[in-house]
Parts: sequence; structure tokens; C-alpha cells
Amino acid sequence: MEKKKNYGIQEVSKLMNLPKATIRYWDSRGLIASERNEQNDYREFSLQATLNLGNVSFLRSIGMPIKEVREILRADVSRQEEMLLDTRQSIEKKKRELEQQEVRIRKQIHALEEIRRLQGSPLAPGKPEFVRAVAFSNEKECHWRKIMEEPWVFVLAFDLSGQTYRYGIGYSEGELKGEPKGEPGGEAAVKEDAGEEEILWERREASYYNGLLLADNREEGKNNLAKMLGSLPEGMEPKGSILAQFLTSEARGREILDYYKLWVQV
Repeated sequence: MEKKKNYGIQEVSKLMNLPKATIRYWDSRGLIASERNEQNDYREFSLQATLNLGNVSFLRSIGMPIKEVREILRADVSRQEEMLLDTRQSIEKKKRELEQQEVRIRKQIHALEEIRRLQGSPLAPGKPEFVRAVAFSNEKECHWRKIMEEPWVFVLAFDLSGQTYRYGIGYSEGELKGEPKGEPGGEAAVKEDAGEEEILWERREASYYNGLLLADNREEGKNNLAKMLGSLPEGMEPKGSILAQFLTSEARGREILDYYKLWVQV
């Protein structure tokens, strides 16, 4: 009969691609069972223990705490299935969260690309990317939640003089209809009750020019709007709406500069 082969910790570490310290720790916590070589007192692992080590490694890799790993290794089949189903639900939730985070990262990168595209350029033809801007309300939790999740929905609605403005929230056509956002992990948007919202602007058939607005984050009204309006083609002037959609902020020494995508109706 072939003698049972045991594996030393160095060999197991190499075969399983696990640090020896991790294997020793799991052994000390009772997750795996090593044997002692009678001649040198070194740890050794049977083939079955090595297979069990692979399962422990997998369970830890999916985020299962050591206490639960110990429990599942000693549980009957029904309890094992129950615990794995719970873990799968947790992983699916994390997956949705990661997908939502990836969407936000993609949007923020797009905002930075827009800054690079518009930087140093005069106003040029281009329509707003949202269809309605409603007045921002400090009392509305949904407004705070929306700008926390998607800061680029925050808009400034200027009067025709360009001297004063109001804070607003921009909505896409799909959001106003209560349609899903159409992105991984996106939840259905809640349709706003138009009767409860003060509409600052609504997109209609008109000509718009867009560019980049730079605003001092700490000094209200300090921005480059006058300069941008001066870059309109000769004979053109603002006629209906001046809107600015938040893109990002940038620290410049002690100053903080806000970047907005600007639209001017002409």
C-alpha cells in the first residue's frame, strides 16, 4: 500500500499561493487541521487538509468572517447552503453598489473631459443636456440626496443681466417621466410633482451657445460670465436663459474654483 503523503507548509504555501503566515494563522484558529511530523515536529498537511485549505481560502476571499468560516466548516449541508445563499445576496448587493460607483466615476471623468474640451474656447453652438431646472429647496430631502449622488445636476440660473442667479436642480426627460436611469444598478427615477416644484427653466425650441464658466467658490458673483458673453458672435446677445451646470471644483492655492458648463440662449 502506498504510504500516505503529507505536505510541508513550504510546499502547501507554494501550491496554494498563500503566505505561510496566513496558513499558520488559519491553523491556530481551527479552520484547518495540520499534523506534526514525529521526527522534526514541523507542520504537515494531508491531502484532505490541503483541499480544506482551498475551501477556507475561497470563503475568506468572498468576505466571509473567520467566525462564519469556522461555523460553515462544521455545519450540516442545509446550514452550509443557507449560509452560502446569504453570502451570495451580500455579494450581489456589493456588486450593484460597485456598478453604481463605476457609473459615477464614468460621469465624473466625462465632466473633466468636458472641461478640457471647453477650456480656453469661446461660446459655441450647443444645447443643454437637461430639459428642466427647478428651484433648489433646502427643505427638500430629495434635492439634497440628488446633488449628493449626482453633483453635476446642480445648476445656476442667471437673470439676463448675468448679475444674479438662483440655485437649481436639472432633470432629464426620462427622470421627469419616472423612467429608469438606464445604467447598471440604476433605480427608477421618482417623477417630480410639477405642481410642487418652482420651474426656473424649461427647454424649448431655441438656439443656445455653450462654454465654460469659472466661478470663485468663496465669493458669490465672482466669475467669468461677462467675458464668456463677450465671446458671442457679433450681433448676438442673451435673449432668454443663462444656465450653468456644475462639473467639478479645483483647488488653486488658497482659492477654490468651480467649473460649470455654461449655456446661453440667443
